Amino acid sequence: MKKICMILVLCLVTMVAYGQSVDNSDRILITAVGADEDIPGIVAPLSPVTAETLIIGKIEFDDVSGAPLAKQVKFRTKIYDETTGEKIYIIEGVLENTMMIYPGTGTSDCEVRNVKWLDLWVVVGMGKVKTTGAITINYRGSTITLPDTEGEYMLMPVIFAVSPEGRYWKDGLMYYWPEGGWAFAGIFDFITMKAKFGGITYLTNVVEN
Repeated sequence: MKKICMILVLCLVTMVAYGQSVDNSDRILITAVGADEDIPGIVAPLSPVTAETLIIGKIEFDDVSGAPLAKQVKFRTKIYDETTGEKIYIIEGVLENTMMIYPGTGTSDCEVRNVKWLDLWVVVGMGKVKTTGAITINYRGSTITLPDTEGEYMLMPVIFAVSPEGRYWKDGLMYYWPEGGWAFAGIFDFITMKAKFGGITYLTNVVEN
């Protein structure tokens, strides 16, 4: 299974003056659900894992200014022991207070796959996150310990990103990701200005109206 690189560094996101989306849509609704593309890895010490991610996002546009507003972002990732099929970790969250939004005219450099994502939406704000379980996992080439909230919601920074068509530049040429558009959602780190951890999967539905 191919992995999608998602190193989201906001200082690398190039922002162009926003307007309303294509065809003057009033809102964009996205759903992404399926196997997670970045989480398959190893839980310490040796157990291989897989994951499933669900992301729901809604972006509306202000009637007067046309500014995009993230009205709803929810996500959930379930991590399974690949050998036994046992569910060993769940993280879910919701964005409640949008602080920054980079509209779909932006681009973002991906340092791992050496591509530049086009038409990328990135939303950052404060939200609530809860987890069930506690694991240390090999994630995107690094070993990290995932947060454990003991099943209670905690206030955390949340990031949401969506590439509606999976469009990117590489070596001076434009391509489309073979599996199409994708979405990412998870925990953000304001110190490093990067996503700390989250789920990424392919879009199952995009509606502009």
